Amino acid sequence: MQFLDKFLEKFFKSEGDRKKLISTVIPSFAIQSTALLLGLATNFILARGLGASKYGVFTFAFSVVFPLVNLVSFGLGVLMVREMPHIITKNSPSLLKGIHQWSVKLAIPMCIILVLLIATVVYFLPHTNYTVPILIASAVIPFYGLMNYYTASLKGMHKIVLSQISDNLIRPGVFLIIIAWLYFFTGNFGVYSAIFVNVIAFAAGLLYASVMFYKSVELKGIEPEYDKKKWWKGLGSLSLLNGILSLDARLDLLILGFIKTSTQVGIFNISHKIALTLYFFLAVMNTIIGPSISRMNSLNDKEGLQRMVTKTIKWVMIFSFPAAILIIAFSKWIMLYFGPEFIEGQLALIIMTATQLFSISCGPVGIISMMTGHEKYNTIATLMSMGITIILNILLTPAMGVTGSAIAASAGIIIWNIYMIIMVRKKVGIYSWIYSSK
Repeated sequence: MQFLDKFLEKFFKSEGDRKKLISTVIPSFAIQSTALLLGLATNFILARGLGASKYGVFTFAFSVVFPLVNLVSFGLGVLMVREMPHIITKNSPSLLKGIHQWSVKLAIPMCIILVLLIATVVYFLPHTNYTVPILIASAVIPFYGLMNYYTASLKGMHKIVLSQISDNLIRPGVFLIIIAWLYFFTGNFGVYSAIFVNVIAFAAGLLYASVMFYKSVELKGIEPEYDKKKWWKGLGSLSLLNGILSLDARLDLLILGFIKTSTQVGIFNISHKIALTLYFFLAVMNTIIGPSISRMNSLNDKEGLQRMVTKTIKWVMIFSFPAAILIIAFSKWIMLYFGPEFIEGQLALIIMTATQLFSISCGPVGIISMMTGHEKYNTIATLMSMGITIILNILLTPAMGVTGSAIAASAGIIIWNIYMIIMVRKKVGIYSWIYSSK
């Protein structure tokens, strides 16, 4: 950690920046690093314990459920991150209590309705080997949805480090401990038990996030104040955007699951997960700079915002580029680590790793658009990306399998980033791409 501290001080030279380095950046890096290791260990046990086919069933079940729950909860979460800094700046505990009560009363029934809707639709569709897993996985919706809300609320109150613990340490930690115990010490390890344990892990994450939220804010005895018109307006576009983003992130898995077998889904998901480890460095900074982007934009501090974005891109690329080279160089052995049948995903891993590096070089365009009120362009870009992804999946996946899915996913990501770079420059007035940073 001392090396990291000294290295990052080159990018955090002022007293305020150094305080942020010690209190936020380094702890966030430690949390996200631990989450990355937990995720790799978890996927190793799932892949080795279930095999590619059953691991694909596990993956597909949650790929169906997560975009729907994100439609309900992620928009609400982004709204909290965007609105809470303004409420705190106004020093208005009444508005804080109002938005909290309004959000919880909205989230709970929406999650319950969504569970019932999924159960009803799946029940009446033709039964496949995915049917029961999807029904079990749908139980995660209220836990996941409310956990998203509470973690986003903590982030909106500038409790950046605290907001990351639930989803990055508690949930994956509980999941890993239980499945490791099932895998190594019992004979009761299958796809149903893995899905059920994942639901328990999300419940643990929700419990921690809610306790931390209520410890961080005093709402008793305060008369709530509401600005429902503004909140509804923001929630509508943000929910649509995040639902589309979540669907876009899993579109390849869903199409692959329909066109090919669950084995192909499992292999592709491992390749995709490993390539996404590159995004880890940018994800750390997105968590940190999200509220600051909102604040600087509200103050019309374009120069400060440009400096922060430029600094973010440069140091993220310093870490990401060597990691990408290592993943590509050792791609064969990485895939074999999960089992011999996963070697089929080597080329897909190389393609998606290179694409992730390009995406990182384009900067935090997604979080910039959402924190500055330009999320509609994110939606447009995502719809364009989805269109390209669907067309290429239909054309390439039947013959090329996981490699075709990787090409389709990469094309969609590239289109999305190019469009967002242009829109951030035109609408926000800053350069986000590393090669054009001012």
